[in-house]
Amino acid sequence: MNPTDSSNPEATERSTEFQAVDGGAQTTSGELLLVEAYAATWLVVFAFLLVSWRRQARIDARMGELEKRLAQHQG
Repeated sequence: MNPTDSSNPEATERSTEFQAVDGGAQTTSGELLLVEAYAATWLVVFAFLLVSWRRQARIDARMGELEKRLAQHQG
C-alpha cells in the first residue's frame, strides 16, 4: 500500500504534518555549535593570513637580493 494513497486518510495526514518524536536527547546545544563554527572560521582566516604574510616576507627578501645583484651587475 502506498503511504501517500488518498484512500488511507491516516497515512495522508501523517505524511503532511510534523510529528514530534519523544526521546532522543539533544547532545550539543546550538549555541555551542555556533561558537565552534565562528572559532573554526577565525582559525582558518588567521592561518591564511599567517601563510600569506610569511610568503610575502620571502618574496620581499628575494626581491631585495635580486635588486642588490642587479645593482652590482650594472655598477
